[in-house]
Parts: sequence; structure tokens; C-alpha cells
Amino acid sequence: MTIRFLWRTILASTLVVSLLAIGTSAIAAPARDDTTWHAEYFNNTTLSGKPALVREEAIIARDWKVGSPGPSVRADNFSARWTRTMDLGYSGNYRIYINSDDGMRVWVDDILAIDNWFDRQDAWSTTVDIYLAAGTHRFKVEYYEHVGSALAYVVIQHGRLGVRLAELGLL
Repeated sequence: MTIRFLWRTILASTLVVSLLAIGTSAIAAPARDDTTWHAEYFNNTTLSGKPALVREEAIIARDWKVGSPGPSVRADNFSARWTRTMDLGYSGNYRIYINSDDGMRVWVDDILAIDNWFDRQDAWSTTVDIYLAAGTHRFKVEYYEHVGSALAYVVIQHGRLGVRLAELGLL
């Protein structure tokens, strides 16, 4: 094994851990507009009516287990909507990963990029690659929890990182 390959493997492993294992959102290009996700939680699975809870969240990385997002939101049959505007500093391919239990949808600039609006168990099974030009883009994530465990994770990364990890067989 060459030293170069060893260092590439160490770097790739570190990036995978930081992006996926801890469930944090990551943007390779700097976000210069909104610094948080605007979160709205509803006491129904249809995102309708007045939100029961509204707050700003730094990342979409939530594992409520069998609990709820807050005292005003029920533990089952709730939904959430996160919105954020980001000024991406780089043009290129971006990869969006989601993990949810239950349904999740992701829009980029009002275009539906991921549509997993069905009951499902915890799995990092959905990704989408999308080309975005440098500049301002609007992201919207919708989620619903039916019954049982509840979790919602979203990771957004610049495509150059994804290509490098795929070359090493780590993605």
C-alpha cells in the first residue's frame, strides 16, 4: 500500500465520519445568506394549519427516537418543514443525502429533488446529485412521522468530495 493511498484513505474516512456518522449537515461551499434552517412543526402529517412549534435550527440532524421535537408537538403523526436560502460559492454537482423515518421530500429552487413521501424505516438509502450554479439557492425539506421512531437527517455536499470518496470505494 502506498503512502499516498494510505493518506487518501485516512482523509476519506475522516470525511465520511464527519458527514455521515454524526449526522451533521455539511456544505463545502460557504453559505452566506441564512445561517440556520427555519423549522416549522405541525401536529398532523400533512403540514397543514398553524405550526405547533417554530424555531431556527443549525442543522437537520434529529433523532427523536419515540419522542417529539418539543412539548407542543405530539410524538406520533407530526410533520416538519425546514427552509433555508444559501449563497453557494461554487458551481458544480452537489449531492444530497437523506435519512428519515418516515417520509421526506427535498426541493431545490422549487424543483422536487427527492420524493420519499411514504412510511419507511431509518436508512441512508436516498441520494440525489444535482448541478447548481454559484449563487443563491432555496432549499426546502418536508418530513412526516407516522408512528414509532422518528428521525430526520439531511446532508448536502459539493460533488468533488463525493467523486473522491466514490473513487476510493467509500461511497
